[in-house]
Amino acid sequence: MDPELKLSMEYLGKLQSQPLDDSAQSFLESVRENHYLYPQVGGLPRALKTKNLELRPGLKARLYLSNADKNPPVLVYAHGGGFAAGSLESHDVFLRALTEDSGVAVLALDYRLAPEFPFPAALEDLHFALTWLEQNGKKYGLDPARVAIGGDSAGGGLAGITALEWNRVPERVLLKAQLLIQPNTDLSLEQDSWYQERPFGPTPAEMTQYLSFYLPLEHTRKDPRVSFLFSSDFENAPRTVLVTGGCDPLEGDGRALGERLEAAGIALEHLHFEEATHGFYFHLGAVELSRRGVLES
Repeated sequence: MDPELKLSMEYLGKLQSQPLDDSAQSFLESVRENHYLYPQVGGLPRALKTKNLELRPGLKARLYLSNADKNPPVLVYAHGGGFAAGSLESHDVFLRALTEDSGVAVLALDYRLAPEFPFPAALEDLHFALTWLEQNGKKYGLDPARVAIGGDSAGGGLAGITALEWNRVPERVLLKAQLLIQPNTDLSLEQDSWYQERPFGPTPAEMTQYLSFYLPLEHTRKDPRVSFLFSSDFENAPRTVLVTGGCDPLEGDGRALGERLEAAGIALEHLHFEEATHGFYFHLGAVELSRRGVLES
C-alpha cells in the first residue's frame, strides 16, 4: 500500500466514529457521519463556479463548471456510500478537482438513499437526471449531446446499470462514456478480493449490512438491475474508463467488469493503481497517488 495513503487513511480513521452498539441503526448513523469527514483529507477545495439545483422536489444536485469550455460536455455523477450514505458535501472537494482537471462539467446528484428509499429509488433518480439534462442542459450552457455518466463504489454500480438501460432505448441521445471508479458490480460478494487482506476497505460484513438497507430481500443480489456484472449483454455500454485499486476489496468487481466489457468489444481504458485502497481518490491533500488518480481519470 502506498505509504502516504496509509498515513492519510490512518489519520482519517482516528477522526471517524464507531457504532455505539451492534444495531443496524447505530451502523447507519456512524457511516453517514463519517462520510462528511472526507473533505478533511482532500486539501484546499478548487475555486470553481458551482450551482445548487433542485431537479425536482426532493432531488437536489450540484453543477460544477470548468473554465475550459464555454459549451462543455457534462458528466452525471453518483457518489459512493454503500447506497445508504454519502452526499453532495462528502464528494465536493474530489469533484471540484475532477471538474478542473478534466475540463468537463459535472452534475453531481444527491440521489435518494436506503433504507428510507431502497432499490430501485436511486436508479430512478439517475434516469430522471439524464432526462432533465436532455431538456434543460442548454439553459445552463451545457452540451446535452455530449453526456457521460460516472460514479464511485456504489455510485459506480448505479452509473453502470443506468448507462446500459439508457443506451438500450434508440430514440434517446446515447451516453458517450462512463467513468467507473472502484465500482460495486457484483453484490453477491462472490469475488475473491472480498476475502483477501485489504486494509481500510469495507469488509464483507459491512457490505452485507449496507445491502440489508438497500436490498431487504437477499435473493435479488444477482438481479442485473442490482449487480450489472450479471447483465445478459454489454453491447450498449458506452466507452468506459475503469479505475481499480490493488488494495481494494472491490478490485475483483472491477476486473470482472473489465473482462465483460472487453469481451463485448467496448472501448475500455482500465486505470489500475496497485498501491491504492478503496476511496483513495478522496485523499488529495497529502497523497500524490490520489492526485495522480484524479488527474488520469
